[in-house]
Amino acid sequence: MNVVCAILEFNQKILFTCRNKDRDLGLHWEFPGGKVEENETETAALMREIKEELAISIEPFERLQPVRWDRDQDFIRLIPYRCRLIEKSPLVLIDHGALKWEIIKNAKQLKLGHADRLILNQI
Repeated sequence: MNVVCAILEFNQKILFTCRNKDRDLGLHWEFPGGKVEENETETAALMREIKEELAISIEPFERLQPVRWDRDQDFIRLIPYRCRLIEKSPLVLIDHGALKWEIIKNAKQLKLGHADRLILNQI
């Protein structure tokens, strides 16, 4: 399964969202994003997911190296994109328990899933 995620940078900080406790990897921090639907481009999926999850518009501008996360019977291919905000409106938590903006140095201390940590190491 292909999943896209946004490395959203603003004022030298990166946005992280916290997964709800009742979900897989609950209470872990992650780069926001979601599944690529059939007949959807990666960037269209990412812009749609961020609009749905945080009520903001973004512009993906650089694709980084995807990482593979093996699960029980399948795998997820997490595809990161560096992004910029198009609108500076307040972010709305629709699908997450919390969000935070962190500088890279502090982000390394967050409780991240394996795939998100691999992506953080690329930045």
